[in-house]
Amino acid sequence: MNTRRWMLALPVSVLVAAGALNPAGPTAATLPAPADWSQQAPAQRPSFSTGTVLVPVVVRAIDNKTGKPVTDLQQEDFTILEDGLPQPLRHFERHAFVPDAAPAGGTRPPIRESALGITPQNGRIILLVFGRGRLQEPSKALDALQRFVRDQLLPQDQVAVFAYDRASDFTTDHEQVARFIERFKKDHYQIDMEVRLAIESSMAAIYGSKALSKSLRQKIDNMFTGAGLLGSRELGKGETNASKRTEQVVGRQMDQALRAEVQKTNEQMYADAVKNLGADFAGPAPGGSWSTMDEVQAPLFSSLGLDNFMQITARSLQDMGNCYAAIEYLRHLEGDKHLVFVTERGMNLPRLEDDMDIARAANDARVAIDTFQVGGLEAQVGGVWTDQSQQTFAFKGLRMIAEQTGGVSSISEDGMVAVNRINEVSRSEYLLAFYPPPSSLTGDYRKIAVRTRRPNVTLLYRRGYYARTEVGSYNRREFITRDRMLAAAGFRREINDLKVKLDASQQRNAAGTNEVSVRLSIDTSRVFLSLVDGRKIGSLDILAVCFDEKGQSIGQFYQRAAVDLTDEMMQKVSRSGLPYSVKFEASPATRKVRVVVYDYRADLIGSADMRIF
Repeated sequence: MNTRRWMLALPVSVLVAAGALNPAGPTAATLPAPADWSQQAPAQRPSFSTGTVLVPVVVRAIDNKTGKPVTDLQQEDFTILEDGLPQPLRHFERHAFVPDAAPAGGTRPPIRESALGITPQNGRIILLVFGRGRLQEPSKALDALQRFVRDQLLPQDQVAVFAYDRASDFTTDHEQVARFIERFKKDHYQIDMEVRLAIESSMAAIYGSKALSKSLRQKIDNMFTGAGLLGSRELGKGETNASKRTEQVVGRQMDQALRAEVQKTNEQMYADAVKNLGADFAGPAPGGSWSTMDEVQAPLFSSLGLDNFMQITARSLQDMGNCYAAIEYLRHLEGDKHLVFVTERGMNLPRLEDDMDIARAANDARVAIDTFQVGGLEAQVGGVWTDQSQQTFAFKGLRMIAEQTGGVSSISEDGMVAVNRINEVSRSEYLLAFYPPPSSLTGDYRKIAVRTRRPNVTLLYRRGYYARTEVGSYNRREFITRDRMLAAAGFRREINDLKVKLDASQQRNAAGTNEVSVRLSIDTSRVFLSLVDGRKIGSLDILAVCFDEKGQSIGQFYQRAAVDLTDEMMQKVSRSGLPYSVKFEASPATRKVRVVVYDYRADLIGSADMRIF
């Protein structure tokens, strides 16, 4: 039996029907080289003994007055700190990226073998991530990116594109990528509108299958495969513990938004009744208040209304997932890595900490995120900014992500101004490094600060790292499963893609601890089962969520259960349903249990609710 760290409740015991459900494991025109760098002798590199690890920090220095890179700083000009404590600088190197011969066709970027250590490269690795929305006007961003790819990238620079859930392979054939951008410019807004209608209508914006139709997916594929473009792959959605917390917060806020909408409707109906019938006949005034949403989302909801609020939130979650997936796509590559996130409006995530979590994931993968907001500023109506709250928080988040990862942020600028800055800033850098204490590689996040004694200079660098040597990775199945199940858990109605019958109760066990008992019968008619050695084999993910009288989540239990059925047992459960039962510790304040069952291979989900006392 396995539980996940993202769950709150711990299991006490699990009772399963023998041979049915069994606990299973989770399971850029080219710039000339800076004159004072190109004439220097190669940097003298110290030798390091086998097994030595260094924390590398790439630093880019910008003159505050001219906006140009500062290329003449010396080692003594820098001070580096970890968690506020000064660290001896053990490595210093100045580096400029200058044109070099492109590698042979099909050459992939080298693989990074350690989260710590120094392996300088002679080219940049750039992933263009296209977010949701209209990305050409008014900044002419896609035209600018085409010129960036055709005219500003160095011959040896590796570049790829990521749009919707599909990414191209990295390549030094920049013309192929430029042709993709041309095709994307032509087709993307229509495709985006179709995506919006398919998965962002009403409650489908938050719950509902995120799978695109065959015809829509074909249009996306054609952008990559048409006109001799690159091979591409479906990346799916990236996710971390941080993104899971974000989605839980979003689920709670959707509930608040729905309650707010109902409350506002009731208030309006009451006001109309008073106006038409008089107070004596209008009945009691509606109770409660719709102003219980948090300080970030309440102004946004009140200015947008429920439907627009939900659509913007759903779009932000999709862009967030794609940013995490793009970071993972870059994680294992060795080199100077840039994720250029192109977005119409930015992301409206529930908390500013959510933007920080994206930055930490990028820092762990040693990826600088350059944020490029291309949709301009919102129009004014009667002298008042529309969607001002959405704009303020989204822009602040974009700036924070870039600042924390060593990237640059462009907000409502001409496209060429933005890409020229990205190209110029990324062409020169300093590579600093320090030794982490050998006993301190405990995996926790450490803050990095770099200072310079040169006045009027801004330093761009990653602001932290995780103290471990493993590069790390993510499991797509785990992420998709959590996404589906958490969305279903926060949905206000039962879901019947998979039919689930639920019986639940709570009682004190022999140790005096309150526990909840859950008993399920699952319809197998739509469960995906493989035939292996004459037996039906599969697995189901099961999530039980406990709610108090106010509808607040107060505990959870999760398990992946294996399905292993003989022909005889299959016939039986086809008639009576697949049985599953579990007991787990829960708060005595539990008043309702919601159980969610998810079949990953079928991508189907079912849920059932029951009140208990």
